Amino acid sequence: MQTKLHYIISGIVCVLFSPFLFAQNFDWAYAAGGVGNDVGTSIATDANGNSYITGNISGGGYFGSNYVSGTVFEVFLAKYDANGNALWAKSYGGLKNEKAFSLALTNNAIYLCGYFEDTATFGNTTLISKGETDVFVMKTDLNGNEIWTKQAGGINDDVAYGIAADAAENVYLCGTYKSKINIGGTELTTTNPFNESFILSFDKNSNLRWAKTSKGNNNNSAFGIAWNKNNAISVCGFLGQQFTFDSTQISSQTSSYDAFVSSFDLDGNLQWLKQIGSAAEDQAMAVTCDQMGNSYITGYTGGSIKFGNDTLAYSGWNDIFTAKVNTNGDFLWARQGGGSKLDLGTSIALDNLNNVYVAGMFEKTATFSGKTINDADRGVALVSYDSNGNIRFAQGAGDVQTDAALGVSVNAEKTYLTGYYLYKCKFGNYALPYADFFNIFITAYDFPHLVSIQNFEQEKIQFYPNPANDVLYINSSENSTLTILNIQGKILLEAAINNGLNQIDISNLENGILILQFQNAARATSTFKLVMQ
Repeated sequence: MQTKLHYIISGIVCVLFSPFLFAQNFDWAYAAGGVGNDVGTSIATDANGNSYITGNISGGGYFGSNYVSGTVFEVFLAKYDANGNALWAKSYGGLKNEKAFSLALTNNAIYLCGYFEDTATFGNTTLISKGETDVFVMKTDLNGNEIWTKQAGGINDDVAYGIAADAAENVYLCGTYKSKINIGGTELTTTNPFNESFILSFDKNSNLRWAKTSKGNNNNSAFGIAWNKNNAISVCGFLGQQFTFDSTQISSQTSSYDAFVSSFDLDGNLQWLKQIGSAAEDQAMAVTCDQMGNSYITGYTGGSIKFGNDTLAYSGWNDIFTAKVNTNGDFLWARQGGGSKLDLGTSIALDNLNNVYVAGMFEKTATFSGKTINDADRGVALVSYDSNGNIRFAQGAGDVQTDAALGVSVNAEKTYLTGYYLYKCKFGNYALPYADFFNIFITAYDFPHLVSIQNFEQEKIQFYPNPANDVLYINSSENSTLTILNIQGKILLEAAINNGLNQIDISNLENGILILQFQNAARATSTFKLVMQ
């Protein structure tokens, strides 16, 4: 069985860390794992900076001082506080292979999905697969204690790759199956002799709400799924040749795979389905949504590719793409990044200003809208764009041998990554211990983005660049007053901010972390961090 994770890992060798332009703002980095191959696949972070990560552990291992047992491959779930301290860790599984690929976090629960083989135990629930591998979806409380677990499967390989939860804690997951898949008495079938995509929804009590399948004539898979407050879910993945959801059919441009992105209402009815393809292989690996219902996707392309009015050039083997799609399925912008070698976008997240964060892997040299990161071979890539597709930063990390980020999350303060490394790995000044096999990493990156303190609507102010040195551009939708202070509270500059784009000369300000304070006519205040260098 070729899984999403297997594809990402296969063929990856050697890496050397070399940053570009920006200060090394990794706040902390920690390793986890044991004597086998261990991988972090997904991460979610709450408003307090607590991070929950999941993935796979082989033969048991440590998360801080917390030991979890394991056999071949076990599912793990771990919680870290805002300073990177491991608070607890748990494992789930059996004597064969169990893997988790995605995690969703709500105010009350954690949801995991992946696959299991043979017999596996998740908390108090023991499942037996119907064939080779079956889908599992598990709900736990915020301490990792199982609330319920469900399975779906047939006689072949069935895998869940993506999971999301809405405000009512209805759960949505997507993945791939072959021939047929049974979900508690509901059966999906396909005449496609290859892998077919599925989407399932359960309520918060584990009752199946609906299930649907694509109809294709070649390999296809749904990799990523996201919910938005517009009462819709977005799904992305790849297709081969003809591919249909409901009555809408799309086709790949060549015999290679193309990417797709789609939108469904919360009852599973298709709203739109879009195909994205080049002359080579293209896959959409992850999707996220903003509060307005726009979708943001990342993945990779093997050739020159068009997104609406944006045609992305092709740099080499595979390039990372990032694109924004509106609620009608129209592409608003798309950006390419990479070099002449293998580059993959694996995960995507938004902050509360809709700045976009893409995590993945790059090889040798990768350029993102003029910002370049370099490496001896292959390493961790973290790239950020604003909501209009303007580049904010590009950052690499790693050391000798294999490193890749598979999960990214963001809160108001930092960006968090998880993934895997082999041998040695560095995140800024933090060197992780030597590992003979794949080891899990979790790290926090503090590239300052807009941090709201109180009252001011964030959408009304955006500023760039950050870090800055000469000029600060401020885009505001209302008049306000700007005060810039150092961290001791000394006022360094005051300026009137007008509705529209403002240009502020900051060339005489001291280096370091400064505070931007905006106050509007209603005396509502918002405070942000700015790095001067």
